[in-house]
Amino acid sequence: MKESVPVVLFRTDGSNEIGLGHIYRSVVLAKELIKVGCEIHFLTSESFSNLFGTIGTCHITNKKEQDEISLIKKINPDIFILDILEKFLDYSQTYFIEVRKISKLSIAIDYSSKNLNFFDQSFHFLFGPKQHMAKKTYHDLKYCIVNPEFVKQSKSYTVKKSISKILILRGGSDSNCIGPKIINTLQKIDEDFTISIILGSKFDCWKELNQEKSKSQKKLRIFHNVKNMANIMKDYQLAISAAGVTSTELLTVGIPTIIIYGDPHEKEAANYFEQRNSVINLGYGKTISNSTIIKNVHDIMNNFGARKILSRNAKKIFDGKGGSRIAKKIMLEYKKNLRSIRS
Repeated sequence: MKESVPVVLFRTDGSNEIGLGHIYRSVVLAKELIKVGCEIHFLTSESFSNLFGTIGTCHITNKKEQDEISLIKKINPDIFILDILEKFLDYSQTYFIEVRKISKLSIAIDYSSKNLNFFDQSFHFLFGPKQHMAKKTYHDLKYCIVNPEFVKQSKSYTVKKSISKILILRGGSDSNCIGPKIINTLQKIDEDFTISIILGSKFDCWKELNQEKSKSQKKLRIFHNVKNMANIMKDYQLAISAAGVTSTELLTVGIPTIIIYGDPHEKEAANYFEQRNSVINLGYGKTISNSTIIKNVHDIMNNFGARKILSRNAKKIFDGKGGSRIAKKIMLEYKKNLRSIRS
């Protein structure tokens, strides 16, 4: 008897506060699950319906718990995948109990909460599990989900002795307007270089950015809603980034990276990368001093050996296979659970 196609439902979201990393990596993981024969559905905010609609069926949530449970029952997923932080999904325990009843397999990505107890598997690479865990919990940077385009660029990327361009990335939103502050600070460094900043679709600090642009003494390039991020990244020898999904893309390519995170919840990931000697972590952008930024940028610009070490370590850790690793483990567990139900 031919097995039915597994229906997979992603519950994910993005905004200025949340960022867009959950959205992008859900797309990557969904594509990996399509390769192994899954039917894909998304449950998310209306603003992402066009993006997800090209990959699977998109369902819009009104963010009311009971309504969402009713919608999930109608979709009736075999596999439920949650990729959103706990503070952005403030639902009661009932929600997770109901999801567990509906689906044959429930998965959490970078989710830390007491509600992990209701999940069959959880995968962590930016935010580790705390005292609560799923039935099977995996915590390792090898599960980092990255678009394959960044892996392609990694193969040809090499660290060069001189730096003529510095790239600033603040994720999808830059909710605390750290990017303009970094641009202002870089003006005070004597070396001659171009500053480039990539802005996500939810960027909302145009007033501050335009002020910096009008008085910039260095060449300043602004990229907005970039379609091929990997192709732009490869031309830079130093990046200053937040500590979300964008930073893992930089590290996959092997670009020497300074972390200045824009939201407190990114602290854990920034520290984790630093412990693996793959970044220079300066801390929270709202409290970091201009002099600290200047000193660290100046020092790494003039230390070719240190940049080579950062690049080499990053490439070893971030191999771009996290999505396929997770997809394989999900499908193995799903088939195991299916056999158990049938027996």
